[in-house]
Amino acid sequence: MVLLLAGISTAREHENLSTNILTPGGQPPVKGLYYTLGYGSSDTIKSYDIDGNRNPNGALVNSNAVSNYFIWVPGWKLWGANFAMRAAIPFVRMDMSRAGTREITTGMADPMIIPASLNWNFSRANLMAEMSFFVPVGQYSTSKTMANVGQDHWTISPRIGGTVYFDQAKTFTLSALMAYEYNLENGERKIEQGDQLWMQFGLAKRFGPVQAGLYGYASWKLHEDKGDDVNPFNPMHDKDTVYAIGPEMNVKINSTTVTMKYLHEFGAENRGTANTFRLSLGWKFF
Repeated sequence: MVLLLAGISTAREHENLSTNILTPGGQPPVKGLYYTLGYGSSDTIKSYDIDGNRNPNGALVNSNAVSNYFIWVPGWKLWGANFAMRAAIPFVRMDMSRAGTREITTGMADPMIIPASLNWNFSRANLMAEMSFFVPVGQYSTSKTMANVGQDHWTISPRIGGTVYFDQAKTFTLSALMAYEYNLENGERKIEQGDQLWMQFGLAKRFGPVQAGLYGYASWKLHEDKGDDVNPFNPMHDKDTVYAIGPEMNVKINSTTVTMKYLHEFGAENRGTANTFRLSLGWKFF
């Protein structure tokens, strides 16, 4: 992801955080078509260099994202698992500044398509495996040096996750989700961005219609960018690391599910740390 120096700045990061970690993969257990409208806002608070020291010349980003999130559970079984398909279509406004330069971009970002999501349900656990793709049709321009909401390259991302239930009533849960992002070469520039590894977790307790808990993640850019257009003196092409933690709450109100989460990033290397707020409303169409 090209803008990891700036904290939660890309639509792809917003989409990763759109998953309700308290239910692995966000896959509902009941047959039907589901829709979630999500809003996310993120502000960079500090920037850090590759050694984890404060970088006063780092990028600052304010990003706001609205995502349309669809889940279809047709009731099919595959290898003993419940089958589902998911998609997210995001729209992002990004305001980014660094070293006296400022760029603002608003538009559709790269959609996330998950053609196959498998969920195995057991008495005291769930397991999930899926394959996702980021499709490079979002707004992108080579005239933008910082604030592109599209990434101009395909990303292939296998994901695995699971939930353990500590009680028979399934009110106390521990969930985890791991995603590996393999980035292909950009279409306009000869740059292949380094692969990304995400690990997310959630510890939650349900009280009637309310589920509350602790949510967090770790993100590592595993490889340096490569390609003819990579500037070896620009640190944005190097590896980076960041961690985050914060509260999450889900509330069931009749047929609507309201989800809120707040995240504070820390431990950054070669990127910024951000505070992020997310609010989503979910419904079952049929």
